[in-house]
Amino acid sequence: MKILNNPNIQKMNYRASLFGLDMIKFLVSIKPFIKFRSDLRAFKLLLESDGLTNKDDFRIEILPYLHDSGDKAGVFGGHYFYQDLITAQLIYNSNPLVHIDIASRIDGFITHLCTFRKVKVIDIRALESPLDNLEFMQADAMNLQIFEDNSIESISSLHAIEHFGLGRYGDPLNPKGHIQALQEIQRVLKPGGVFYLSFPAGIPKIIFNDKRIVDPSLPEKVMDKCDLVNFIAIPGVGKPIYGMNPRDVLNNDGFCGLWIFKKKE
Repeated sequence: MKILNNPNIQKMNYRASLFGLDMIKFLVSIKPFIKFRSDLRAFKLLLESDGLTNKDDFRIEILPYLHDSGDKAGVFGGHYFYQDLITAQLIYNSNPLVHIDIASRIDGFITHLCTFRKVKVIDIRALESPLDNLEFMQADAMNLQIFEDNSIESISSLHAIEHFGLGRYGDPLNPKGHIQALQEIQRVLKPGGVFYLSFPAGIPKIIFNDKRIVDPSLPEKVMDKCDLVNFIAIPGVGKPIYGMNPRDVLNNDGFCGLWIFKKKE
């Protein structure tokens, strides 16, 4: 249904989803549901032909899965997939004594790290079910007073800083929250320490209270005591692009930037 890709329809459906309604999911489920009903009838006939329906201990319960037959066997790609994989590999290779993460995805990047090392995770929200190899600290990353200057050798924050200060996750409202977080990370990073950073990059704007699209030149301006070791541009669809200048992402929609900084000695 091409109409489902209409931006206005997408916006209407998003607003409806805030109240638990999903018009698009309903529409795209009609055809698979008709097939499900047909398959159920055909399956019952097969059971009858095998004489299985007369057994007292046999019954059918119905729990429709309508879309799996049209899905691929597996999917990979996108911002989170590549940023999590690349950064976990880099941290594995560098093998720091202590690694701190700030608000990255637990069910992805953090679980990657926890398979081979202990990780200290900071988030403004509580974490009720810590993993093995995970030490959790509830704190506001816009003010990292829990750490001294020049004290941390390895830090990551993936697809998180764009949210700081918008209140979405219970954080205090702060129009410069993303900048303050970068300044705090630079303060606590020790000379020679490495910082792994990612967020949506492009023409700057705030989508309240979801996220910011951040100017790709901003991290280098704020992290003025660090050298940019590497930059990787990750499109929404397709493979990561290495060796790209961050400023080249400015006018390209849908990119996530992955910056690797090293604090100057």
